[in-house]
Amino acid sequence: MQRAALVCLLLLTGCFQPNPVTGKSELSFYSDEDEIALGAQAAPGMEQESGGLYKDPELEAYVDAVGQRLAKSSDRPTIPFHYRILNTEDANAFALPGGFVYISRGLLASLEDESQMAACLGHETGHVAARHGVHHLQYSQITSVLLNVGAQVAGRGSDEAAIAAGRGLKVAQTVTALASLKYSRDDERQADHLGIDYAGRAGWDPRGMIGLMKVLQKGEKTQPNALQAMLRTHPLTTERVENAQAETSDLPPENLKGKTISTPEFQRQVARLREAEKAYQHHRKSKELAGQGKLQEAVQEEDEAIRLAPRQAPFHAGRAALKLRLNVPAEALSSAHQAEALDPGLYEAALVSGAASLQAGDTGSARASLTRASRLWPGHPAAPYYLGALCEKEGRRDAAAECYAAALQAEGESGTYGRPAAEALRRLRPPTAPHRRR
Repeated sequence: MQRAALVCLLLLTGCFQPNPVTGKSELSFYSDEDEIALGAQAAPGMEQESGGLYKDPELEAYVDAVGQRLAKSSDRPTIPFHYRILNTEDANAFALPGGFVYISRGLLASLEDESQMAACLGHETGHVAARHGVHHLQYSQITSVLLNVGAQVAGRGSDEAAIAAGRGLKVAQTVTALASLKYSRDDERQADHLGIDYAGRAGWDPRGMIGLMKVLQKGEKTQPNALQAMLRTHPLTTERVENAQAETSDLPPENLKGKTISTPEFQRQVARLREAEKAYQHHRKSKELAGQGKLQEAVQEEDEAIRLAPRQAPFHAGRAALKLRLNVPAEALSSAHQAEALDPGLYEAALVSGAASLQAGDTGSARASLTRASRLWPGHPAAPYYLGALCEKEGRRDAAAECYAAALQAEGESGTYGRPAAEALRRLRPPTAPHRRR
């Protein structure tokens, strides 16, 4: 009965409009403005869950320039597209509703020419143009949650820290819903077709799609773990490769003449990216050593990463986290501030800055940094946990309990932050003794 009532409500609030790609009339609950707002709300959390953004202004500008050419050649040229690089070696690419398109550092470094990059970005642009994301959202079981995307999100409490923690949980629901979406085979076929079409319209050799598929298939055999995320939402099949080959082989010769396969700029930018990978090897080694409790050795690896690539914020943030674990809050703060200066949007830097300030007794700085961290990665348990510790230190028990509850709900009692959050809640809210009758 409730499900039927929800369907009726959605039918009443929706409207029919033509699909930008097919021109066919379809039911839609989201205007372009709603779709853009949905993507903007989910983007920060999705970015952090996918490794954060890779910060290299020169490379970022290059990738975005390629993407903008594709966007102008797409079926939704008026949408404000954003093309960004994820800071992970995993081969991945995805798009959020409203024009937020991502390609990973690992996938970008594995490509052989610019036409392959254009094919990848064109494929993701196709998902946005055809409104695949919102189409699945409005028919999914979590529609009732997402209908609140346009409303102001706030926590239930009146305390600033508790509000930040509550807001994070609600935004995290949207992120989880978008992350769980899976495109159908028809969606993928259409996005492949659009990627080929948009790349060709924008001046690249459309056969780059075939090269892209072959690069991914090669990686699937040699690096299955790295490709896990990509394959989860982009099932690589022989059929898709054959479809790309068939579609491009049927193109008139004049549609291929003069099309760009690669450029010196692509080769230069990818070479720079591959060179930076040497520093990231030390960063990964540092994390492995830290997991084994070898903190001093981990610091040495992070220092070597910083020597090789001093402008990569994650290395400074990693060093800050290690110094915090070594109980050297002054050095932790120094490294965290360096990371924040290089990348103000890096969650780990804001988090460790707040934790180090809290450890040093600077509650004002701790509150500012931890509140910022909660906004950078809504729903992650670490920031609300430390906000709870801050509130408890200041004697604000109710606000502390709300923050701890948010951390516990985000991770569960078995998690790194969920477990101490649960313990803190039991301390702040002990069970009441049963009332005895006289």
